[in-house]
Formats: sequence, C-alpha cells, structure tokens
Amino acid sequence: MRLTSPILTADLQTVLAGLLRIVDLLLILAIGFATYWLRNRTVDLAERDLAALAVAGLLAVIYLHVARVYEGERLGRLNVQIVNAAAAWGGVVLTLLAIGYFTKTSANFSRIWLAAWFTGALVALVLVRLCALRPPIF
Repeated sequence: MRLTSPILTADLQTVLAGLLRIVDLLLILAIGFATYWLRNRTVDLAERDLAALAVAGLLAVIYLHVARVYEGERLGRLNVQIVNAAAAWGGVVLTLLAIGYFTKTSANFSRIWLAAWFTGALVALVLVRLCALRPPIF
C-alpha cells in the first residue's frame, strides 16, 4: 500500500511511533557500547560508564517524548522530526554535561568516547528518521 498523504493513518502512526521509541533507545545504548569498544577494545564498562549510558537512555526517552517526535501529524514531516530529535538529543548531552560538572565527575569520563557517542547517536537518530519516514521511491 502506498501512502500519498504526508499524514499517516492512525494505526500506522501508532505502530511507527512505538517502533521509533524502541529503535531510538536501542541505538543510543548500542552506539554507546560500540564507541566505548572502539576506544578501549573492551565492553567491560565501569559502573560510572554504565550509569551514564542508563541515564542517557532514560533522558533520551523523556526528551524525545517532550519534543513530541512521536506524535501523529509530526511523524509524517521529516524536517520537523530531524530538527526535534536533534534538539532533544542536544538537550540530553547538555544535561549529562551539567550533571558531570555539578557532581565533579566529568574528569572521570573519556572525552573522546563521549564525543564519539554523542555524535554517533545524533547521526543514528537522523538516519533512522530518513530511512523510516522518507516517502517511498516506487
């Protein structure tokens, strides 16, 4: 079935929103592990690194919801999706940096790992939206 309208049907919107939520969370966590492995050649993360991943995943779920990237009509608008997802992920990054600063733990984290993770996750969030929401070619 080919959709000609930018507004998706209600059932398809619900399924797509649920899948995007799951994929977003899994990608953020997977890229965190992958970039850690690329940096350290191990996935034996310290407790603080696991906590950072968990907090980032939780914050991402909340911030992406608050940015309304999973809502009805917005699901059919690719430009709004990309801007809002990028803004939400930027908010997660800034929140994590603030937490690290105020708890005086930011020096305990590899800046290279964090930069690679934050950048990789942003690229993944954009690519998922490009793949899932672009109009069919045929």
